[in-house]
Amino acid sequence: MAAQVASFDYYELQRAKQLARAEDDARLASDAMARAELERRNGMFSAFDPSQMRIGRRRVPYHKS
Repeated sequence: MAAQVASFDYYELQRAKQLARAEDDARLASDAMARAELERRNGMFSAFDPSQMRIGRRRVPYHKS
């Protein structure tokens, strides 16, 4: 049996993004959501749970060749 290959529909993604933008604009226009809340919800790290996040620096040994 042949392996299933996932497909990517660029135009479907564009339609979904445009719909999300229109919904956000409608929420802002109707004062259903504050701009700060919308920015937090749509932010870069909005998909992550802050209680599970940790920011740190890894120490990687440096070996001079």
